[in-house]
Amino acid sequence: MSVELLIEVWHDIKAFVPSKDRLDVAHVLVSKFDEYGISDGIEKTEIGLDKVLKEAVAAYYHLDDEDEYEESDEDGEYDYDDD
Repeated sequence: MSVELLIEVWHDIKAFVPSKDRLDVAHVLVSKFDEYGISDGIEKTEIGLDKVLKEAVAAYYHLDDEDEYEESDEDGEYDYDDD
């Protein structure tokens, strides 16, 4: 129920938010729903999430941490130099 509520609220308000501000508003919405424990399970859900809400959820829950291993160079080798 809680995930559905977040999705429904987002779909209802996004038409009133300028496109350039939608990601910021989605971030605030996801954050507030999480603060109050209303968004349990949203990080595991993709059904019903549009591109903007999906991006806000991924950023909030750090689901797209592909840059976690930036220390490696292009061939996957790590540079252990002690400068």
